[in-house]
Formats: sequence, structure tokens, C-alpha cells
Amino acid sequence: MKNDTRKKRLLYQSFHRGCKETDAILGNFARKYLDEFNDEELDLYESFISEDDWDIYAWLTGSLPFPKEHDNEITRLLRDFDFSGSL
Repeated sequence: MKNDTRKKRLLYQSFHRGCKETDAILGNFARKYLDEFNDEELDLYESFISEDDWDIYAWLTGSLPFPKEHDNEITRLLRDFDFSGSL
């Protein structure tokens, strides 16, 4: 039950970031994968989305190098996610 509330909050935060491009990418990614994440994976995702929207967008589009502190299985899944239809 605790994770259901957390997942709903993370889904909302993924879609309502303030930057429409990041909203689309993270929102669609979260809609597809959040239900599958365990506690540790939720921690990793939550840490990543706490970063600045424009940094996230730049990292995902390759405009800025991806930070080593966020190199994990969740962000690799996110980087492999086909978000071309999201924008």
C-alpha cells in the first residue's frame, strides 16, 4: 500500500515538472515502468527526478554528459526508452 501511494506521487511528479519536454519524457517513462519498480529502484528514480528539469533533458538528449552518480539500471532503462513519440 505504501508503494502504491509513492508510485502515484512519482507518476504525478513525472508528468508535472514545469518543462513540457521533461514532463513528456519522464511521464511516459513512469507510466510504462513505475509499477514494475521495487523500493530500491523507486529510490533511484526518485533521486534522478529530483534534479533540475533542464539538466535531465540535456542528459537524456546527449547535450550534456550523463552524470556518473545517476548511472544505474533505472537511468539506463530511461536512456534506452524511446521517447521520440513523447515530444
